[in-house]
Amino acid sequence: MIAFIVGLLMAAFMIASFRLLKTENTLWAYPLNLFFLPLIYVGFALYGNDANALKMELIVGLPFFIVAIICAFKGLKYSAYLMAAGWLLHGLFDAVHPLLIDNAGTPLWWPAFCGAVDIVIGFYLIVLARSLAQKALLMPASN
Repeated sequence: MIAFIVGLLMAAFMIASFRLLKTENTLWAYPLNLFFLPLIYVGFALYGNDANALKMELIVGLPFFIVAIICAFKGLKYSAYLMAAGWLLHGLFDAVHPLLIDNAGTPLWWPAFCGAVDIVIGFYLIVLARSLAQKALLMPASN
């Protein structure tokens, strides 16, 4: 429970930090972080010296890598809903990770912590996507 609460606080801190910068150039941070989330599990597999877990973490992480790369090149303005889905799905993955992959290097508290961060950021990105879409509707068309 403590890991979940700390994860919620971490997500709030991350969002606030990115918002304080108040520049569209900081939107790259969301795809970059999504790209690295599966790599943390890969690192745990390496730490646990578990080749089978390493293989599984890379396979399961592949969709997150792809989504992050697409969103990084398209820009969050055009792919915010896809990015939100990536974060929310990673949060779901965190919830079921112990059932899917036996990765001895993963700390017991990590899935709850990471899942909390992922879910909060995923829902924030939905709100951000709606805001970006609303701004696009309000902007006059350029000639």
